[in-house]
Amino acid sequence: MSRGQTETLDEKHQRLLEAFVLRARRVEEHSLAADWDALVELTRMSINVRVDRDEVWISYELPPEEVVESAAARIRPILLEQENCFHMKALSALGYTCRAAP
Repeated sequence: MSRGQTETLDEKHQRLLEAFVLRARRVEEHSLAADWDALVELTRMSINVRVDRDEVWISYELPPEEVVESAAARIRPILLEQENCFHMKALSALGYTCRAAP
């Protein structure tokens, strides 16, 4: 769209849906999205507690930082209200697009 032109409501909603779909595809391409079992395994935390005389040792294993940060970076824009691909904007645009449907 050139400078000075105003965006129609239809164009705005189309742009928001396209932004969401593009971001959702990036999330879907992440290795964790391809391996459901690995994703579920990240939600399970195992904590080991060892008592040794007067000391208590607590240990737990964290998931690989690179994998988690990569996934977070891909999904973060969907959760941020100021982003075009914010999930509520996409739902609103979808509602607008389907407003005439039965």
